[in-house]
Amino acid sequence: MPAIRTSNTVLALFVFLGLAISSTLSSVVVAEFQADQRQLPSGNSSREARDSAVQGIPYNQLTSQAAGKIRAVVEHSSFFRRMPTQVIDCEPEMFTFLVRNPEVIVNIWDVMAITRVSLQRLSQYQHQGDDGSGTRCKIDLVFGNDQLHVYQVNGSYQGNLWPKELLGQSVIVLHHSKSTNSDGSSQVTVKMDVFLKIENIGADLVVRTLGPLVSRSADYNFIECVAFVSQVSQAAVTNPQGLQNLASRLQKIDPIVREQFIATAKSVRERSSRLAKSNAAGISPSGYTVEEVLAAGTLSSMQRVPTTDSLS
Repeated sequence: MPAIRTSNTVLALFVFLGLAISSTLSSVVVAEFQADQRQLPSGNSSREARDSAVQGIPYNQLTSQAAGKIRAVVEHSSFFRRMPTQVIDCEPEMFTFLVRNPEVIVNIWDVMAITRVSLQRLSQYQHQGDDGSGTRCKIDLVFGNDQLHVYQVNGSYQGNLWPKELLGQSVIVLHHSKSTNSDGSSQVTVKMDVFLKIENIGADLVVRTLGPLVSRSADYNFIECVAFVSQVSQAAVTNPQGLQNLASRLQKIDPIVREQFIATAKSVRERSSRLAKSNAAGISPSGYTVEEVLAAGTLSSMQRVPTTDSLS
């Protein structure tokens, strides 16, 4: 699992999410970062993308208080970005676990010595983050299901990128859907929309000055972080013992969360093993192995016992 190579951006101040646009602080040469940008897909900040993002917010499923907070940011946002859609090889179970427990990812980066970011869980649905370089924020998960998570973030930044302290709020809308590869393994399609409201007088100047850097760096960070989640899921299959050993070194997360991570990795590995056995046996869409189909060549379909799938 390679080191995450990202650069600090103002956007990370307010959308600090270990899974998505975390401001990791490993060293990176600017020229290398810019070269990577030319090879990566770009996000979208157009009016059409923004309107689509607004329509994707489940206001009717939020509490009135949560909906009010979300609207206050979305309807008065200083900056919007739709990250480039990513399709990754990843078990949905692992993806959802890491989305809801981003401190696991941050602790893994800490063990790998590629970040100074800290992320602590304050309650079941709230985290507190500090990037060690001027960024502080609180992240609230206000809605979540198998396909959508909505976060509301309050943050501040005081550092070299801007002469005065910046205060702001952000709304992160994370869409994710599962699909299946031809071999039966799982994929997750990930799309993320970010609305940023800067509280300072002169917010437009901040956006005009730093907007291009924010957009490019946010796209890059999102792609890298989602790819890292995919690598964690794949490691559960290809190197289960190594991942378990890594989990035992995660001492900055709640022991219960650590055990849940181990259990999730085990579940991912077991599903992969079952799938591999099915593929090796040549299971056909009807539920028979290839050998059974060939042996039953003279039987009519009416003589065969239907599978559960054929009854649904």
